[in-house]
Amino acid sequence: MNRMHHCLLLACLLLAGGCSQEDSREVEEGMTTPGVSQTTKVTDRNSRTTQNTYSNVTFQSAATGRYLCSENGAGPMRLNRSEARSWEQFTVLDLGDRYIALQGNNGRYVNSENGERAMTCATPERRSWEVFRLVYVDDDQFVLRGNNGRYVRTDDKDYLWSTAAIEEAERFSVQGLPSSFSTINSVQIIKNDMILPHEGNPSGIGEGSNWYFGPRVGEGNAPPSPDWSAMTAWGQVYNPVGVENIVQNVRFQIRNIQAWYLSKRDGQWKSWQINQGISGSNYVEDFVDDKSITADIRDESANGGGISSTIRRGYNFHFWPAQRASMDPTDIAGIWIVAESRLIVDDPSLPDNRGEARLMLSMGGDYWQSLDAQWDQWKTNRDFGIGRFKFITPEWQAFNMHTLTEEQLNTNPPPFR
Repeated sequence: MNRMHHCLLLACLLLAGGCSQEDSREVEEGMTTPGVSQTTKVTDRNSRTTQNTYSNVTFQSAATGRYLCSENGAGPMRLNRSEARSWEQFTVLDLGDRYIALQGNNGRYVNSENGERAMTCATPERRSWEVFRLVYVDDDQFVLRGNNGRYVRTDDKDYLWSTAAIEEAERFSVQGLPSSFSTINSVQIIKNDMILPHEGNPSGIGEGSNWYFGPRVGEGNAPPSPDWSAMTAWGQVYNPVGVENIVQNVRFQIRNIQAWYLSKRDGQWKSWQINQGISGSNYVEDFVDDKSITADIRDESANGGGISSTIRRGYNFHFWPAQRASMDPTDIAGIWIVAESRLIVDDPSLPDNRGEARLMLSMGGDYWQSLDAQWDQWKTNRDFGIGRFKFITPEWQAFNMHTLTEEQLNTNPPPFR
C-alpha cells in the first residue's frame, strides 16, 4: 500500500469507522426487509429522554421518489438512491414532541452540521446538532428541522443542508413510524395545553389576572345558569411581556376551529362548531370596556385554509367562529376546543422575518345566555376555560383548551386528528 492510499484510508476510518466505495457497497450491503418497529425505554446522554426507538425507517423524497442514504458515514449524505437497502434505513429515536435523532446502519448519528456544511451520518454520540424535529406537513409528508431552526433541503448534487425555510424544505414520505407522527395533535399535547405554564406571559394583562401565568378552567362543565343555551369557541393572539416591536411582513394564519363536548347521556363526543368562518378584531390587551378596532383579516382559502391577520401595539387579536352554537346545558361532561395556526409571510417579495416574531396563541370558549345575546360586562357570557399560550411558528401547530379529567383523556380522548 503506498503512502497516499494509506492516508486516505486512515481519514475514512477516522470519519466513519470504515471507508467503502459505491461498487463494493453493492456487494457488502445486501437487501434488508424493513421489520416491525421496535420500541424501548432508555435514557441517553442528551437531556431529552428516548421514549421509543423505531428500526428500518426510510425517508423517500416526495418529489423524486429517491431514498435518503447515510453513505455509511464516509461522506456527506445524499438523497439519490433508487431503492432502500441498509444504507437507506435508519433507526429513529423518539425524543418526545416529535423531536428525533437518526442513526444510520453504521451506528452513527445524523448531524445537521448546524447548516454550515452538508449533513453527515458519522457522529458517535448524540448532542444538539444530532437532534431534529420531524414536522408533519400534509398528505402524509414530513420535513426535518435542525437544531438551528432551519429545515433540510437538497442542493443540485443531492447533498442535504439544514439551511432552508419551511416552504423550501425537502418533503419526505416516511415509512416505519407509527401513525401518531402523522398528526399535529395528540393526547399528550392536549393534556399539556391545560397543565403547563404559558411559553410567555401575555402583554398588557398584568400578574393579577388568573390567566397571566398559565391556563385555567373557568365555569368548566356547568354554565352559570340552567337556562343559558349557547356557546362559542374563541382564541387570542398576543405579544409576550417584554416584546414591544411588531415584526413586519409576518402574519399568523388560523384554521380549523373546532368545539366539541362529551355527552353525559351517552358518553359520545359531539360537535358544536367545526371549521366555520372566522371573525375577529384587535382588542385592547386587557379587554377594558370591550374596546376594539378593525383587524387586518385576509382570506387564506388558497393557502391551506382559514384566515390570517396581524396585531398592533397595545392590541391583541381576538377571534371566534362566525356563529355561536346552541347547547344543552345539562348534557356536558367535558369540553374540548382546538384550532391550528402558523406564521406566514405577508409579502413574499420582502424579507422573511418569521424567525424574529414572538407571537403567542391561546384557545378558550364562552357560555352565552342565547345565540343573539349582546355583551354586557360579563353578565351575558362567561368563559369555561382558557388554554396555554404557545408561540406560533412557521409549522402548523394545534392549540387546545379542555375541561377534561386525566381519566377522561386516557379512556375517552377527544376526536383529534
